[in-house]
Amino acid sequence: MSRVATPASRRIRLEDVARQAGVSVATASQALSEKSGQYRISTDVIERVRQTAQELDYSPNRLVRSMQGRGTHILSFFNGYRTRTPQDLYMNTLGTALERAAGRLGYDLLIHCDFSRSPQEIYQHLNGGIADAVLFFAPQPDDPLLALLKNSRLKTVLIGGQVEGSLPQVVEDVEGGMQQVAQQLLKAGHREIGVLFDDSKSPDFPQRVGFLRQELARQGVALPETCITDFAELAAHLEAKTAPTALFCPRDRLAYLLLDQCTEHGIRIPEQLSLVGYDGLPWETQSGHTVASVKVDIEALAEAAIAQAVALVQGESPLPQVQYLPTSFLAGTTLGAVPTGAASQHNTTPGPRYSEVNP
Repeated sequence: MSRVATPASRRIRLEDVARQAGVSVATASQALSEKSGQYRISTDVIERVRQTAQELDYSPNRLVRSMQGRGTHILSFFNGYRTRTPQDLYMNTLGTALERAAGRLGYDLLIHCDFSRSPQEIYQHLNGGIADAVLFFAPQPDDPLLALLKNSRLKTVLIGGQVEGSLPQVVEDVEGGMQQVAQQLLKAGHREIGVLFDDSKSPDFPQRVGFLRQELARQGVALPETCITDFAELAAHLEAKTAPTALFCPRDRLAYLLLDQCTEHGIRIPEQLSLVGYDGLPWETQSGHTVASVKVDIEALAEAAIAQAVALVQGESPLPQVQYLPTSFLAGTTLGAVPTGAASQHNTTPGPRYSEVNP
């Protein structure tokens, strides 16, 4: 049997395998399928076709499989923030968790990382037949891509974000997490509580601060309407008579940056100032501290999102439509009791503004 001659640049097709093995295209397809035993094909033919496919280095075309309704066992992931910074601990952790969760269920993960495309172009790539479903991380209500996905037959699961609508969604319990922050601060005796401003333009910032303000108000404690923007402003507050004794940082990355600034300028944490963050991730620090924080179970978030997507692919209806995952409080080492006595003298040489050090 002579070998099929094909240009080096051309992909081997099923027709090539069938011709080389001396069978019809339909027989070759059946012999290569996982259900070959259900067809009236001899064992010799099945073995010959599979051996030929191996010799020709043939792999099924996933796009063809998708069009035939058999699926590709690929899930797409798209980051609604449309950015990816080096050493992003949150995205690194989430990406790894999604890969592991998808692999356990027999799926591969395709990550989209060209953010220069228009929403329509992004949608066309997502809906091009390569993936069985899409995981859309941190969608915003006014994102044009979200509107396209809502009106599409493409199976989509949202991860995080603040979106109401018809798409299944997996989110952490932000309100429950902020209630725990308020309770821990009040338990430690804090009544003068400040907030560090987050200039990332993420809607997570006002949501988290809003829930914190709401819970503190229930206990008769008012949270300032204005936020502390940088270390220089924090230093000024620390010298004031109404200096905050604790500071909430809406992301752990900000908390660890501020922690290192305080350590550098002689402000002892938590003896003189308590810090609380959000995410529960151990960013690199020179201080030796672990920031007290709302801990998001990113592994559970990923597993739930992948499970929802696979359920959609398999024709199941995900219930509930919005799945809330509980958060917990990581005690860390940066939350202490309210300091007694007057404010201590600190080396308060202004450091860089957080708009400069925040990635």
